[in-house]
Amino acid sequence: MKNILYILLLIFIACSWISIACANDSGAIFLQKCGSCHKKIRSFTPARYTSAQWRRFFDKNKHQRKKDISHLITTEERSTIKMYLLSHSKDSAEPDVVGFSQDKYVWKVGTLVPKNMGWAKLYREIILPVFNMVTNDTISVKIYWGDIIGDDRSIIQKMESGELDAGGISGYGTSLICPEMSVLNLPFLFNTRGEFDYVISKMGHQFDMLMDKRGYKLLLLTEQDFDQIYSRHREITRLSHFSGMRFGSWFGSLEKSVLKQLGSEVISSEDERSVYKLILQQHTVDAFIAPAMFVLSTNMYKDLHCIHQIKIRYANGTVVLRKEAWNAISPFYQERIQGYFKEYVEREFSEAVRRDNERSINAMIKYGIKDVKIEPKALEDIKNATKPLWFELADKLYPKEILFELLHHLEVYRKQMRER
Repeated sequence: MKNILYILLLIFIACSWISIACANDSGAIFLQKCGSCHKKIRSFTPARYTSAQWRRFFDKNKHQRKKDISHLITTEERSTIKMYLLSHSKDSAEPDVVGFSQDKYVWKVGTLVPKNMGWAKLYREIILPVFNMVTNDTISVKIYWGDIIGDDRSIIQKMESGELDAGGISGYGTSLICPEMSVLNLPFLFNTRGEFDYVISKMGHQFDMLMDKRGYKLLLLTEQDFDQIYSRHREITRLSHFSGMRFGSWFGSLEKSVLKQLGSEVISSEDERSVYKLILQQHTVDAFIAPAMFVLSTNMYKDLHCIHQIKIRYANGTVVLRKEAWNAISPFYQERIQGYFKEYVEREFSEAVRRDNERSINAMIKYGIKDVKIEPKALEDIKNATKPLWFELADKLYPKEILFELLHHLEVYRKQMRER
């Protein structure tokens, strides 16, 4: 019995080596014969077409229409090349996405997120493994974290100069690249996460095209979730409490407009580039707006008295790539990144951010920060004070048409929820 098993094992190994040798031989002939002309065409790979498409290509002798190569390739070589293309086609078990080009790519990515903060951890757990899988490790990602590269403005400048290929940036940085997307950060625009998800499902493609016009590929639309108001001393329970409070502002002109509308004093750094340092100034800044994960992971909560969960802003984030870097990779990878990768990662990353924000809020309350409650009437007064900005800023920060379209989608969603 053992002898029989041994013989079968030898046969299996021999067959495996024969298969590998045949694959190597057919691949070598493919590279030699086809690569001599097509090597400069990066998108020409076996995985460019399905097996059915390659069969039609050979059965109808489509190459003959452009160039007669019958004197260059024998009938046997033609059959070998056909076998290789079918075996490594787009719908095969082992698609060849490299073809003649053995190039590997390195994307240099900057983000304002420090290496040890929550979003960085989620990037390593969720985004990177899936990205490596769908790109077959052909694209390497080199991250320059916030404690090295700087803030959104620095990242954008380096992308424009070509020093960086991509950026993982906040809603504020996103609005610097694509002002139309600042509409997503309007005060008290969204009441629930479901509303935000619905709007993105309806307008995501539009934002993709707007980014494209500015020379960027919108790889991912991520998020911070709802930001909260944090204060060092005073509680905010009605509109008048905003008056005279010194708010550290880092989210750009939209945030400044909101705070001024509420009657607060806006404190910002001279160059507007010290995103985190500003709100750490205990003797200058009374309050600020920020995501929970940031406040917890930086230990800032130890210096704070109150948290106000009034959903003043839904803050998105994005991962954007220079179009030059995007156009350099194989269409096969482009399709994979835009498809499964984008769909899966956006969903999983957003859900993880939301969970971690809830845990961060609960942890800070447990550690002693006060969760300030605001009466519905007082909250309505605060919302009404900022709502005129939606329309005042239209055609300044974002087109009025985009605002109206967004509001229409919100109303449709809210009506659906009421009718359930």
